[in-house]
Amino acid sequence: MRTVKSKSSRSAPRKRAAGKAAAVRTESVKETSKIPAEAAAAGREQVETLRSDVSRAANEATALNKTAVDAWAGSGTVFAKGVEDMSKAWLRLTQQSMENGVAAARAMLQARTLHDVVGVQSDYARNSFGSLMAETAQLSELSVRVAQGLTQEAMRPIQARLDERAERTSRPTA
Repeated sequence: MRTVKSKSSRSAPRKRAAGKAAAVRTESVKETSKIPAEAAAAGREQVETLRSDVSRAANEATALNKTAVDAWAGSGTVFAKGVEDMSKAWLRLTQQSMENGVAAARAMLQARTLHDVVGVQSDYARNSFGSLMAETAQLSELSVRVAQGLTQEAMRPIQARLDERAERTSRPTA
């Protein structure tokens, strides 16, 4: 009958040999990793220079991002002012139209004959159409002004930011 050795008893010599090899490698790494003091000082100096450069670059990036956000905020403020002006004009048109409608309704209720009601209605329609055309022309002019003038003004801070960035990137680095 054949004797079978357990798995752990067969691998014991291999483990010892592997452990000795690892110890030899560790010792050789320890011996070669001794760095002269001058080299260590130079390495610390390089690390400090690199840390300083990274810190300066991070501060510059933060400043650039702040100016970009400020430019977009300024642009939004200018554009919002134009939209506010248009909203006020629409509100004024709507309010005037409602006041005219109420006045026409009162006049129709006070009319004594059908002929008077038709006259009030036709006057109301004619006046409403005329005021609608005048207000539409004003709203159209305001829309064009917002689209051209205010849009250009709104883009001014962003354009200034882009110009500044282009100037920075085109400058030779020293």
